[in-house]
Amino acid sequence: NAIRIEGDINGLPTLDEEKCTGCGRCMLECPGLAIFLVRDNGDGTGTVAVPWEMLPIPEKGDKVIATDRNGLSVCEAQVERVVRKKGRAAVYLRVKKEHIGEVRCFATTERAGTDLVKRPYKGGFADDVLICRCEDVWRSQIEELLNAGYTSFEEIKRILRCGMGPCQGKTCQRLVLGLIAAHRGCKQSEVSPQRSRSPVRPTPLSVFANYRNRAND
Repeated sequence: NAIRIEGDINGLPTLDEEKCTGCGRCMLECPGLAIFLVRDNGDGTGTVAVPWEMLPIPEKGDKVIATDRNGLSVCEAQVERVVRKKGRAAVYLRVKKEHIGEVRCFATTERAGTDLVKRPYKGGFADDVLICRCEDVWRSQIEELLNAGYTSFEEIKRILRCGMGPCQGKTCQRLVLGLIAAHRGCKQSEVSPQRSRSPVRPTPLSVFANYRNRAND
């Protein structure tokens, strides 16, 4: 009851801090894995709780690699506790206090190794893969342009139409930016995303058809 969404499911959720008890139920219920919990423990450490759907599920006491939103290593973390629900778990990570604003996920040490240094995305696709589903653009096509000297999203977008389909880049933009960053040898955050133009989401034609009637009301 602490979180409310006004209107339909696309409405912006609001949190009533007076009702929130920090139970974490919202984190386990959210279908988009968009909720996490952050707590300052008061002893120089903090706890970040994140939703987890993959196997294996870590156990209490395990050491993992805490990562940021882009999947880059931030620091080492210890699993404080695990709350399980069918098909999902909430994993509570104990990290140094200065990292609680940055840590948003984790990787097992077997997967991430022991290298905790942040580094740009390096790919990892074994075969050619589909990057933009809307416009049927493949990784090999993007790499061909990168090797030809086109190293910005806008250049690639104008040639291959990445980000110009119905989803307007919601699926492909991050993948394309990752390939550009790997080619440049920089962080993905240093690559400029596409310029957003209205409408920024798919809009029914009826909205434009009724515009004149609404303007006259």
